[in-house]
Amino acid sequence: MKRLLKMLPVLILVAVMVGCSCMPTISFGSNQPPKAYIDSITPANAAAGSPIAFSGHGTDADGTVVAYRWRSSINGDFGTTASFDTSSLSMGTHIIYFKVQDNTGNWSDEMRDRITVTEGGAPSGPTPIITSFFAAPGTISPGGSATISWNVSNATSISIDNGIGTVAAAGSTTVSPATTTLYTITATSATGSITATTQIVVGSTSAGLPTINSFTASPAAILLGASTTLSWNVSDATAVFIDKGIGPVAPADTRNVSPAVTTTYTLTATNATGTRIQSVTVTVHKLLIPMPTPTFPIKPVKTTGALPTIESEDGAIAKDGSSYTVFAGTGAGDRASNIPRRAFLSFDISSIPVGSTITEAILDLSAYTKEGNPTYATLGFFEIYFYEYGNYSSLQTSSAVHFNTTGQLVKGGRYSSYPFSPWKLSVEETSTSVPLLQNMVGAGKNRCQFKIQFSTATDGDNTADLFYFNDATLTIKYTEP
Repeated sequence: MKRLLKMLPVLILVAVMVGCSCMPTISFGSNQPPKAYIDSITPANAAAGSPIAFSGHGTDADGTVVAYRWRSSINGDFGTTASFDTSSLSMGTHIIYFKVQDNTGNWSDEMRDRITVTEGGAPSGPTPIITSFFAAPGTISPGGSATISWNVSNATSISIDNGIGTVAAAGSTTVSPATTTLYTITATSATGSITATTQIVVGSTSAGLPTINSFTASPAAILLGASTTLSWNVSDATAVFIDKGIGPVAPADTRNVSPAVTTTYTLTATNATGTRIQSVTVTVHKLLIPMPTPTFPIKPVKTTGALPTIESEDGAIAKDGSSYTVFAGTGAGDRASNIPRRAFLSFDISSIPVGSTITEAILDLSAYTKEGNPTYATLGFFEIYFYEYGNYSSLQTSSAVHFNTTGQLVKGGRYSSYPFSPWKLSVEETSTSVPLLQNMVGAGKNRCQFKIQFSTATDGDNTADLFYFNDATLTIKYTEP
């Protein structure tokens, strides 16, 4: 009887639910969101004011597609139909987003693609880069001489004023100015020109002028939004000033800058005797890193295969005191007389179409040979840098610059244990997560080059301790634009 009394409220509730027609219908399913697809955007690179055709569609497994929305990372919303033409997009590189809505009000995930709108008729191609331009010594007596050295890439023509004229991409020349002279180098390509300056002071009072020991930008070229480091070292100056909003600075220091356009920075060093100036140019590539999210249909991943090094461009530089020797081999370590040696590897990446998206890049050093006992315990860290040096002739003409200039460390490219295995290194990014290889392809570069060295110059054992990487390979996977 007690059990019946306990069950009575439940029985009454069930009866009410069955008899009441106002009870809601219980659904055991849920609405599926629609899916969006970008069919085409034509052309992918357009002149400002010219029409661009957009086409997309959507599907819905349990309903119908009733609305469309297109938007740009620069202009915002600009389309509400499946297919249309427009000529209203601003200049720049746009990430295009497309989504659809179903009849229950649900929106799909956004699909993405990329287009670039440029000024009509504007030239395209890589921007010149002045890696270095300096005079040594910076001060001479009347009748004396100095050597001007330079290194330039991506230029179709290079010239230096004050009677020097047209010059090669890398080299040096001896000058004997009669008076204090400012030399300007101009590098030109289809995209425009950039300049840098250096000064040679002549006169009996010149010994009292400040000395600009160095003024550099590393890296000399950056992607829009990235930063570079200005470094300088000045002696015998009472005031040091850098323009472009930097202002007064210490005689030796560094400063990170992020210019929005290609910019020339000028350092002015002053004391009671006079002033000395030097400039450096930072090239800015206005390219947007392609979004990693694939559009539909998914583009097939292609590969370069195992690219061998370019033997005629590979080399190594050894430093003995103030002299430098260039070798055709790729040995890194130290020689028998405790002379440090650094290796340079060059790979041809011209087969990758400009604008491709890099998905993987592996530098394979496993086919190395060695001489002696090159270990990290005695030679410090084993380091791999991105470093654009040009070719073997550049190593010969600017050996001091290439030996002493630090490139951009590859992400994970500093090893403190021995040996590292399997001697295969991912080389898509720098240690600061800059997608440098992607930027190279986006800028139309046809070379990917590396510098390999130990952090300690020598282990002091008077024995050659070297790794040789003559059989290194670079394999790059990518999707075409």
